Amino acid sequence: MRLIYHHGSPYTRRVYMLALELGLAQHIEFHKLVVCPVSIPGWSDKNKNSTAYNPMGKIRCLVTKDIPDGLFDSRMICEYLDSLAVVKETKDE
Repeated sequence: MRLIYHHGSPYTRRVYMLALELGLAQHIEFHKLVVCPVSIPGWSDKNKNSTAYNPMGKIRCLVTKDIPDGLFDSRMICEYLDSLAVVKETKDE
Protein backbone atom coordinates (compact mmCIF):
# COMPACT_ATOMS: atom_id res chain seq x y z
CA MET A 1 0.00 0.00 0.00
CA ARG A 2 1.13 3.52 -0.66
CA LEU A 3 -0.17 6.56 1.18
CA ILE A 4 0.27 9.83 -0.69
CA TYR A 5 0.19 12.52 1.97
CA HIS A 6 1.05 16.05 3.05
CA HIS A 7 2.79 16.34 6.42
CA GLY A 8 0.50 19.13 7.64
CA SER A 9 -2.79 17.35 6.98
CA PRO A 10 -4.78 16.41 10.10
CA TYR A 11 -6.62 13.82 8.00
CA THR A 12 -3.34 12.15 7.12
CA ARG A 13 -2.46 11.98 10.82
CA ARG A 14 -5.85 10.41 11.47
CA VAL A 15 -5.13 7.66 8.92
CA TYR A 16 -1.59 7.15 10.21
CA MET A 17 -2.67 6.88 13.85
CA LEU A 18 -5.28 4.27 12.95
CA ALA A 19 -2.70 2.32 10.94
CA LEU A 20 -0.41 2.36 14.00
CA GLU A 21 -3.22 1.20 16.30
CA LEU A 22 -4.15 -1.63 13.94
CA GLY A 23 -0.55 -2.72 13.40
CA LEU A 24 -0.69 -1.94 9.69
CA ALA A 25 1.75 0.99 9.48
CA GLN A 26 4.67 -1.25 8.53
CA HIS A 27 2.73 -2.30 5.41
CA ILE A 28 2.30 1.28 4.17
CA GLU A 29 4.83 3.05 1.97
CA PHE A 30 4.60 6.77 2.69
CA HIS A 31 4.92 9.15 -0.26
CA LYS A 32 5.15 12.79 0.82
CA LEU A 33 3.69 15.26 -1.64
CA VAL A 34 4.23 19.00 -1.56
CA VAL A 35 1.69 20.97 -3.53
CA CYS A 36 2.09 24.63 -4.27
CA PRO A 37 -0.21 26.75 -6.46
CA VAL A 38 2.83 28.32 -8.12
CA SER A 39 5.34 26.13 -9.92
CA ILE A 40 8.65 26.45 -8.07
CA PRO A 41 11.46 24.09 -9.16
CA GLY A 42 12.39 21.68 -6.38
CA TRP A 43 9.32 22.56 -4.33
CA SER A 44 6.21 21.95 -6.41
CA ASP A 45 7.55 19.51 -8.99
CA LYS A 46 4.93 16.91 -8.09
CA ASN A 47 1.79 19.02 -8.64
CA LYS A 48 0.65 16.80 -11.52
CA ASN A 49 1.02 13.70 -9.31
CA SER A 50 -1.53 15.05 -6.84
CA THR A 51 -4.39 14.38 -9.26
CA ALA A 52 -3.07 11.16 -10.82
CA TYR A 53 -5.10 9.02 -8.38
CA ASN A 54 -7.56 11.61 -7.24
CA PRO A 55 -9.44 13.88 -9.62
CA MET A 56 -10.55 16.08 -6.70
CA GLY A 57 -6.93 16.87 -5.87
CA LYS A 58 -7.20 15.81 -2.23
CA ILE A 59 -3.74 14.95 -1.02
CA ARG A 60 -4.22 12.01 1.27
CA CYS A 61 -4.75 9.05 -1.00
CA LEU A 62 -4.19 5.36 -0.31
CA VAL A 63 -3.25 3.31 -3.38
CA THR A 64 -3.42 -0.45 -3.06
CA LYS A 65 -3.17 -3.46 -5.36
CA ASP A 66 -6.89 -4.18 -5.11
CA ILE A 67 -7.86 -0.48 -5.45
CA PRO A 68 -5.39 0.88 -8.02
CA ASP A 69 -7.38 4.09 -8.52
CA GLY A 70 -6.90 4.92 -4.84
CA LEU A 71 -9.04 5.92 -1.87
CA PHE A 72 -8.91 9.63 -1.13
CA ASP A 73 -11.27 10.30 1.75
CA SER A 74 -9.84 9.72 5.23
CA ARG A 75 -13.06 8.04 6.38
CA MET A 76 -12.95 5.61 3.47
CA ILE A 77 -9.25 4.94 4.05
CA CYS A 78 -9.89 4.25 7.74
CA GLU A 79 -12.76 1.87 6.91
CA TYR A 80 -10.49 0.06 4.46
CA LEU A 81 -7.74 -0.26 7.09
CA ASP A 82 -10.32 -1.55 9.59
CA SER A 83 -11.40 -4.21 7.12
CA LEU A 84 -7.76 -5.25 6.63
CA ALA A 85 -7.27 -5.53 10.38
CA VAL A 86 -10.31 -7.81 10.70
CA VAL A 87 -8.95 -10.06 7.94
CA LYS A 88 -5.51 -10.06 9.63
CA GLU A 89 -7.05 -11.00 13.01
CA THR A 90 -9.02 -13.82 11.40
CA LYS A 91 -5.88 -15.24 9.79
CA ASP A 92 -3.95 -15.02 13.09
CA GLU A 93 -6.53 -17.13 14.94
